[in-house]
Amino acid sequence: MATLREDTKAEWDKMKERPFKDKLSYFWEYYKVHTIVAVIAVIFVVAMIRSFVTSKDYAVYIAAVDSLDASGEIKDVWVGELADIIGFDKDDYEVYIDSSIQFGTDGTSAQADYVSAQKLTALLTSRSMDIMIADMTVFEQYAQNDCFVDLRDIYTEEELSEMEGLIYYTDAATFADYRSSEMNVYEKQAEYVVDHHDPSSMRDPVPVGFFAGEGTRVGESGMYDHLKDTEEFQGHENEAAFGILKNTERYDNAVTGISYLAGK
Repeated sequence: MATLREDTKAEWDKMKERPFKDKLSYFWEYYKVHTIVAVIAVIFVVAMIRSFVTSKDYAVYIAAVDSLDASGEIKDVWVGELADIIGFDKDDYEVYIDSSIQFGTDGTSAQADYVSAQKLTALLTSRSMDIMIADMTVFEQYAQNDCFVDLRDIYTEEELSEMEGLIYYTDAATFADYRSSEMNVYEKQAEYVVDHHDPSSMRDPVPVGFFAGEGTRVGESGMYDHLKDTEEFQGHENEAAFGILKNTERYDNAVTGISYLAGK
């Protein structure tokens, strides 16, 4: 009985005299899986090397969740202006605005939603994200988990008074609800009637961000105009808001960034 090596050699001997097209067809039929795996491996390695060689540290990282800016023109303006305001070596650092995190509104997007949720979690736990912009359904989840810097640690009472109406408040008295073991805690929270513009409607109001209203760069950008067509959240219009993550490692730059986005 011929060995596997002898059979393989016999097959190759037969193919020597065949046309190139037949050789290619034979190769693809028997080695396509190996070829595909090899190509993917090469692409992955090249991508990793390119990422390592070209990557820069962040001067500030802004995650714009569910934002719209198809052309990227608005982000380009923000990046350029923030880079000038912060001031840093552009060969080693960059202002990064991440608009890749998108949550859908129906069951068909469940997989994409899961990926987006995982990315947000990874950005938070790795302390990579400095500022988050999101609609209230997402922003309030992180606010209730005590993830945002208290604006009273950044601005004076007089400064906050001048910005009244734009400030986003969360109720620290309901933080415990989000630590519940119940799976539907977020659905329950969505049913609450809470005016995040009005601290008097809360037992323990904490100013944790800004609404993307008129006068703010986020509001004027139109990147969240689509929220006007969405359902209400906690009894009020669903709006976009932005705040600084507590675990930021670039606190000063984050403060500069949020003040810039607020138009201050």
